[in-house]
Amino acid sequence: MELVVFLVSLFGFLALGIPIAIVLVLCSMVLMYYGGMWDSMFVMIIPQSMLDGANNYPLMAIPFFMLAGNLMTKGGISRRICDFCRSIIGGVRGGMGIVLVLSCAFFAALSGSAPATVVAIGVMLYPDMVKMGYPKDRTAGLLVVSGGLGPIIPPSIVMVVYCTITSASVGDMFTSGMAIGLTIMVVLIIEVLFFANKEKWPAG
Repeated sequence: MELVVFLVSLFGFLALGIPIAIVLVLCSMVLMYYGGMWDSMFVMIIPQSMLDGANNYPLMAIPFFMLAGNLMTKGGISRRICDFCRSIIGGVRGGMGIVLVLSCAFFAALSGSAPATVVAIGVMLYPDMVKMGYPKDRTAGLLVVSGGLGPIIPPSIVMVVYCTITSASVGDMFTSGMAIGLTIMVVLIIEVLFFANKEKWPAG
């Protein structure tokens, strides 16, 4: 019966257009009231627990990572990163694919988020690469996989959360993530060169 109450309240609040984060809180309150746990002592514990969970210094890095990613996207830094990578690669066959991988790696090191990396780099490079004659499926796949460098190359939101929960060393996680991220980047560049010569991707 509790599941029915939860689902009814969930879809009811969503139908009213309430944000999902607030909907989850309201659904929990409905379940508490339905289960008879709505006494004064229990209600006082909830905000205290929420405050203790949010009062965590390492977790403060996450919103600042997201803010930095948005500022870089809106301020044109993403375009400058792409132009810098393009100036390094030059006219190699499949060079724009390598530019995409390098741009995602640079942006991942700045934002720490995979979705932010995919959006910031994909919005600029994907249409240009398709117009130049790159295969749509290969380009989209390369963009998604390269965007996955966001949680791997430091600073990483996932690593910060993991270290906060497990009390692991943030420095050790960042060092390992850098080595793994660079290895993945090199492997992706090798794959781009292989498919570029095999499928005759554009050069220049």
